[in-house]
Amino acid sequence: MVTRRDFLKLISRGSVGMLAACSSPAAEGNAASADTASGDGTQPSTSGEAEAFSSSSTTSATALVVDFSYEEHTWQMAQRIAEKTGADLFRIEPTTAYPDDYNTTVDQARQEQRANEMPDYTGDVDGWEGYDTIYLGYPIWWYQLPQIVKHFCSDHDWTGKHIYLFDSHMGSGWSDTPDEVRNLCGGATAVDEGVSIRGDEIPDRLDEVDSWLTDQGLA
Repeated sequence: MVTRRDFLKLISRGSVGMLAACSSPAAEGNAASADTASGDGTQPSTSGEAEAFSSSSTTSATALVVDFSYEEHTWQMAQRIAEKTGADLFRIEPTTAYPDDYNTTVDQARQEQRANEMPDYTGDVDGWEGYDTIYLGYPIWWYQLPQIVKHFCSDHDWTGKHIYLFDSHMGSGWSDTPDEVRNLCGGATAVDEGVSIRGDEIPDRLDEVDSWLTDQGLA
């Protein structure tokens, strides 16, 4: 887990920022994306692209940003939310990294959905019960939540937590993912649609994250 103080220190050292995902250079936004091939969003996350932000440091924050990202797109949104709100960060990292080759990963993601496979992830959130606000971010894969995000949701008790969603996609928008989250996260007080941005436009549209947080009184 990374507290806001630690996060800002990392920024000052230049250790946090745009974290590349080690996929093909044209992966996100090209015509072979899962969004255009199947009608959904960005890409499936390689565990080699960044550290899993899951240290056991004590925190007084009551908000947590949970993010899964194949490339850095939703991760950029996650970092922005944490920076603006003071929330802690947890990155869902697969135990077995997705392939570097984008098209191979797209095929694997589709197979996971068809077989209802639940890929394992590394680490977990320290002090989960202490968070009352969760910002949950993910790419849209074949119109659905990535299976690893479903796994994370199923593993945790969401009773009393307010969930705000953010996603990246390649034209499908939210698809049915808010309803998927509501079904998986029983006990949550609310699941609100937050910010949904086309993946290849995120670097130029992060101000929309700021505006949404301000409008909601979250930052």
